[in-house]
Amino acid sequence: MTKSWRGHLVAVLAMLTLAVSCEETGSHPSVVLFCLDGADPDIVARLRAEGKLPHLDRLMRTGAWSPMESVAAKRVLRPHPRLGLWSPIIWASIATGVTPEKHGILDFLLPLPGTGFSWIGNAHGAPRAEAILPEIEGRAPFTLRLRLHSYRPTGSQEIELRVNGQSVGALTVGEKWEIVSAPLSEALLRPGQNRLEILFAKQSRPSDEGPSHDDRALAGALSLIEVEDATGNTVVSMDPVSQRFDLVEGFYPPEADLVEAQSSHLRSRPLWSLLGATGHPVGIVGYWSTWPALEVNGFLVSSHMGLRGRRQHISTELTWPPELADDVAQLQPTDAEIEASIAELYPPTCSPASERSLEVFKQVLWQDELYFRSAKRLFPTLPHGFFTVYFESIDVAGHTFLPFRDGAALPANCPESVRHAVEAVYQRVDTWIGDLLETLPAEASVLVVSDHGMVTEGSSGYHARYGIFVANGSAFRRGAPFRGASALDVAPTILHRFGEAIPLEMDGKTLVQAFDPDWLQQHPPRYQDIPLAIVGEPAPLTEDSEEVIDRLRSIGYIQ
Repeated sequence: MTKSWRGHLVAVLAMLTLAVSCEETGSHPSVVLFCLDGADPDIVARLRAEGKLPHLDRLMRTGAWSPMESVAAKRVLRPHPRLGLWSPIIWASIATGVTPEKHGILDFLLPLPGTGFSWIGNAHGAPRAEAILPEIEGRAPFTLRLRLHSYRPTGSQEIELRVNGQSVGALTVGEKWEIVSAPLSEALLRPGQNRLEILFAKQSRPSDEGPSHDDRALAGALSLIEVEDATGNTVVSMDPVSQRFDLVEGFYPPEADLVEAQSSHLRSRPLWSLLGATGHPVGIVGYWSTWPALEVNGFLVSSHMGLRGRRQHISTELTWPPELADDVAQLQPTDAEIEASIAELYPPTCSPASERSLEVFKQVLWQDELYFRSAKRLFPTLPHGFFTVYFESIDVAGHTFLPFRDGAALPANCPESVRHAVEAVYQRVDTWIGDLLETLPAEASVLVVSDHGMVTEGSSGYHARYGIFVANGSAFRRGAPFRGASALDVAPTILHRFGEAIPLEMDGKTLVQAFDPDWLQQHPPRYQDIPLAIVGEPAPLTEDSEEVIDRLRSIGYIQ
């Protein structure tokens, strides 16, 4: 370890030693969360029955486990959103215990602050748009504010604003972004929700102005809706990206300058922030959307220490503390090591089913090997606390190879062993779990979760509704399968295992059916009004969005 990182660790350990000397040792549990992207309960069951997952099998036979229902959401930046199971959205719900609308990770790619907007227009009638505002609370009177501009070819124009069918103002908007406002009387407002209409005087099509394939009718653009009360507090704030589905008529799909979802987009405190604030040390390796690396009470190896940062040559804010990045970089596997691993799974004689997806699979194997080595090196540096490590290779193997397991024709020159590539990746991850368990205190509680399952659809593997939830340790029941786990339940369950109060704002529940009844009787769940919202607007760092888009397209996440 470098000298500066060692100094940080010594300081953390000194605080922990003081805490242990002041309290009972039992109040300092160790909990490790293994995050297996795409691990499917049916595939796990079959491989357990065949004796191919010894470590996961032992955890399940001597612990509590359930299929875990995922969190379905619509990706806000898709032209035609459909309800689906999207990994960054689900992992954010697992980390926070709240729904996507609260945690803010709403797509793979999200806007840089201030760049999101939606065009307004109506191809089949007068230019108008309609949005649904929530119930408006606060001290009356209120002020409605909108940031918008007129479509340049139409020039400045008059607009009318209506709330619940009543006009609240007629204003002129120009061709540049500006904020316009109108008074809102309390008498106009309704409980539950309020309907805002924006009526423009004119619109135009880009194709009318010259050579263009854009045939949309455009009147103007909107980037923000706010309502301010009499005390100056903002009581409603809506942007056309995160609140896209409250824009019900006259809005085109939102546009923005995009970056991959990152820690700066998270609007609700993750589990490791809550635990760190109550004095528990934390060690995070590779979790989704943790770059830029924020300060934690321990260490954090961000999601860009892996393939995302490698492909984009990102070298800043990769870890906490920052100097840890140099030590982690020394653990990187060589390309030759990864090529040898790939050759075992997909021999070089095989014609690639998809060269790009096979290349992504190589990158993910490289990343997961780095995360495993990082966790193995770093987990023992903390005597107790919360530890988590994320592995992606099961998911990408499913997208790439699952159809071959289910009978699809093999590419030319491929041996039958390729049909077993998915199970070989499961076995590799199971071996990593076994190795990492040896680095943890013997009394550690162990949780294993996956964000979704995987099934074959046509020529690819696709996400399925249920992942897995496994809990093992002295606080949990032994050999107890159950039903009813949800991705939203992971964070409150872990908080309860640490003896911490569960925030009332969390949408998930403590999985009491997983706990040992005697332990639960002595440790009933507690709830408190603990704020979860992250205030402020830290600016996301820029990155190569084209590379991100290409990688996501190769495994079918975007078209």
